Amino acid sequence: MFKKIITAAMALTLCASGMAASNTGFAKNFAPTAITANAAFQSYVKAFPAGTKLYTSPTSGVVAQTLAQGGSFTIVEEQTVGTNVYGKFKSGAGWAIVREVPPTPQIQVPFTQYFGAGTTLYTSPTSGVVAMTLTQGSIFTIVEVQTANNVTYGRFKSGAGWAVLEGNPDPDPVPVPTQDYFISAYKNNVSKVIAVGRQTVSGPCAAYALAYCRTMLDGYVHSYTQYYDGEQCWWSWGNYTPEQYYTSKLAAFQRTYDLLNKGQPVIFRIKGTGTNDHYVTCVGYRKGANRSSLTASDFYIIDPARPSSELNSPVKRLTFNDLRNVGGYYKIVVKA
Repeated sequence: MFKKIITAAMALTLCASGMAASNTGFAKNFAPTAITANAAFQSYVKAFPAGTKLYTSPTSGVVAQTLAQGGSFTIVEEQTVGTNVYGKFKSGAGWAIVREVPPTPQIQVPFTQYFGAGTTLYTSPTSGVVAMTLTQGSIFTIVEVQTANNVTYGRFKSGAGWAVLEGNPDPDPVPVPTQDYFISAYKNNVSKVIAVGRQTVSGPCAAYALAYCRTMLDGYVHSYTQYYDGEQCWWSWGNYTPEQYYTSKLAAFQRTYDLLNKGQPVIFRIKGTGTNDHYVTCVGYRKGANRSSLTASDFYIIDPARPSSELNSPVKRLTFNDLRNVGGYYKIVVKA
């Protein structure tokens, strides 16, 4: 059995706590090489081929050794230098490049740009609400840039709204559904989801939510104990990852909507008792749910803390609660 290594520095999820992450920006000019170390890190195992170079440190450029044969090794720390992410071997043999990241781009503002007649201006980068449409083309001054859902927007100095600089906010308009929608992974595995059970004590709601996801995706029953160490849930043990940078509920709901349409269950962090977090698994949306104006009540969820009377009918609308905001951010958890 693979041994899960737990340290105080690892990322974790408690049912009574939340974390926030900063938004990242867009850039035309690349910043100088930076060195970044993770504040909270969870060890993982990665395969490396023969010939992989191990360095004495991420910044030395000095090769400590070269792997004579490939194998799987435990990474206990990461540091980013420029566009390379280095992982430290648990054995202490050295640091290997585990992946590459693009340089952080930046756009210098203010700047001027021509926008043609018919250009749509939005009230904000995440609202999806049209403020106005330009009736004639002209050169406008952009004083702020934001990226949301892989689309980059520029704010007009006049305050008229935000125009798209790069990307497409709605490449394929989604028709409003005429019937309730549930992902196939749920419809095909209802009995197995029921077999996962429900949360009967405070604490493991996140692990139950993750167990529902893995049960649907894998087609066999998972136990919440696979992802719960007695104190917290570890998302990576179920190949899920938190996205906790949404400043707009609508953006988080639109991301969920799109993933559901791809057949993937999504986990919501919602308001729990008092100031606590609670986690539920989203598996569908209601008839009439409009992607441009989604709310919590549009979604069907499985609540780990549902009463025993609902054990065998696990799905219901999220009409009793909403996403929880922690430090200005909303959080969903998605398949990695």
